[in-house]
Amino acid sequence: MPPHPSILPKPVVMLHGESNITWKASEVRSLIIWENLYNAIIGKFSYGKPDIMELRKTISGQYGIKSERTIGVLDTRHILIRLTSLEDYVQLLSTTVFYVKSRENYAKMRTLK
Repeated sequence: MPPHPSILPKPVVMLHGESNITWKASEVRSLIIWENLYNAIIGKFSYGKPDIMELRKTISGQYGIKSERTIGVLDTRHILIRLTSLEDYVQLLSTTVFYVKSRENYAKMRTLK
């Protein structure tokens, strides 16, 4: 694992009434390497997400992910999908909307980088 990047704390500025932090491109690249986010995709659910255990089983099988993957919760509407295969990454990211089957209905999920 590469050494932890030394990035100094950033000041929070208000921009149009919202908190904002500005990062340099080199800092973002360092954090992507450190956190192993090369092949990471964010899944955004429109109306809440299904149970995470159900998502882990369903997404892998329903969309033919062949490689190792980690699926975790970011917040009530977003999940983080870390893939180890570029092929799986391209396949998921090239489809902008998925309908993930959960118990008795489908949940709409968009993929974001």
